Amino acid sequence: MTAANNHIARIENSFIFNAQYNLTAREQKLILYLISQINPQTQSEFQKQVVSIKDIETHLTNGKRRGSIYQEMKDLTRQISKRQIEFEGVEIDGVQLPGFVNWFGSITPMKDESGNLSIEFIFSEKLKPFLIDLEKYARISLSESLKLGSGIAIRLFQ
Repeated sequence: MTAANNHIARIENSFIFNAQYNLTAREQKLILYLISQINPQTQSEFQKQVVSIKDIETHLTNGKRRGSIYQEMKDLTRQISKRQIEFEGVEIDGVQLPGFVNWFGSITPMKDESGNLSIEFIFSEKLKPFLIDLEKYARISLSESLKLGSGIAIRLFQ
């Protein structure tokens, strides 16, 4: 994970305004970091993204943890793998039935090519219309987002 100085997360406009989700500040920062690694104009598929646990600790937790870094990463990845995004679905007999999508297709612990304990993330394919091949999108500064302390503040910033 490189410094977040010039990283921009690009997210399709309607996703920002219409998707409903509840994430902690750490979860949002991690997702925004991963989104900032996507080039929505040149990529046509999601790539595996491998992030070392050391980099996650340095950039996303600001060195603050509640126990061992490994337990914290286990808790973070377990929680974020369960998080869903709620979308407008279809209306049947006057009742709106929402749709739900998970953020990630997979989250896998591994060792990177340097032997560092890392986590491999792959976004859910259902998110492609909101993150890849975009013409209109919101540009979100990762460095500014990382300074914010709560999930609500990050969401309002978006």
